[in-house]
Amino acid sequence: MSARIFIADDTPASAANLAEKLSSEYFHVIVAHNGLEAIDLVSASLPDLIILSLASSEIDSFEVCRRFKADPQVSHIPVIIVANSLDSQERIKGLDAGADDFLSKSSSDKVLFARVRNLSRLKMTMDEWRMREQTSEALGVLTDEINFLTQKDIVGAKVLIINNGDTSDVAQINDILGVENYTLEMASDFSVQHKQDLEDYDLIITPLDLPGLDSLRFIAEIRAERSSRHISILTIAESGDDVRLAKALDLGVNDCVIKPMDCYELIARVRTQVKRRRYHNRLKRSYQNNLTLALTDSLTGLFNRRYVLKHLDAALDSARKLEKPMAVVLFDIDHFKQINDTHGHAAGDRVLRELAERVSYTIRDIDVVARYGGEEFIVILPDVDEASAFKIAERLRWVVAEREFRGDDLQKRDIPVTISVGIALSDKGDTTAADIIACADQALYEAKRMGRNRIAVDPRDSV
Repeated sequence: MSARIFIADDTPASAANLAEKLSSEYFHVIVAHNGLEAIDLVSASLPDLIILSLASSEIDSFEVCRRFKADPQVSHIPVIIVANSLDSQERIKGLDAGADDFLSKSSSDKVLFARVRNLSRLKMTMDEWRMREQTSEALGVLTDEINFLTQKDIVGAKVLIINNGDTSDVAQINDILGVENYTLEMASDFSVQHKQDLEDYDLIITPLDLPGLDSLRFIAEIRAERSSRHISILTIAESGDDVRLAKALDLGVNDCVIKPMDCYELIARVRTQVKRRRYHNRLKRSYQNNLTLALTDSLTGLFNRRYVLKHLDAALDSARKLEKPMAVVLFDIDHFKQINDTHGHAAGDRVLRELAERVSYTIRDIDVVARYGGEEFIVILPDVDEASAFKIAERLRWVVAEREFRGDDLQKRDIPVTISVGIALSDKGDTTAADIIACADQALYEAKRMGRNRIAVDPRDSV
């Protein structure tokens, strides 16, 4: 993932140092040197993350952040405020302005990079859901207007507090959040078999110190489950525990509070994470509830050709504006007619449904998969270069071929299935959905010519 990071820093040496650090980690960096310049450039560039370090400008980091969050075009972009020192009052002021995180200039590079990666991933996920919503609206099937949530929208949120055995910590969290209109639940001796019960929670608060349980593994397993993948997680960390905190952020923790806990900071951060979780859920429900049969394939439950063509044009346009790569994977089932002729059309339908399930489970949440027609499927892969696209395609080919598909219920005959795959890459030009699909189709034809159960990449440098 190559995120676009915007830095606004009114100290030239500090700006250059931070830009160099981020560039060394292969982030694309844009720099502004005062608040007004930052406001103009962010609106034009729409980055993935904003870092503000403005102390001597005519408008400081807090005011610039407040203006960003009031602008519907950029309000969804995460903001980090960096300062020489951040006391409790400044952190609360920043949270009220809408900042997503705070770092002191003395923070370790590990925490900086982890936080940047974490917030960039969050932005990419939210962008994809917003794009899906816009696609549905363009197709005339979206009727609900989705705005970012207000305080009244988070009343009754369910918060799970993991007990680390420190009764003073648990009591303090419970007392602080007791003034909010949340449903608070405690869990002690928490084990991974309870993960399937997490889907209904809006937020999990977990210490990094869990006696008898590897807290980092616990976080990783929550994120590995589809049912709990998007639940907000806030961790409580000891001051100076930078290595484990950076790892926790890389594993998917959304936010953290450093001990000793400030009550107002904890309240503000919990509110932000609950709003984010519910906003994500609202976007997801809206787009799902408003999709009609005209946009989905009734057999597999995937998007259909009409939807994916509209979405692909929007995705290509977004990739051009953000100067990011994108790939399209087109594949079909080898010798599908023989499957129907040998095992019957009912078995063929079961193969299509099971293939859709295997592919959906394999791809990322930000990818879009659709049944393009008959036994042909298409996958849109945003922010993916040729090497990554080939790895994803190989994973798709493998997950289909690794085990046979369920065949006839009476005869118990399983069916071996393979796919041929074509890959096409977008450039920054005037590529249309029809253009890139035609290139992927040519690559698919080449994969079949090579003997099927193969992957081929469109040979042209651009499409």
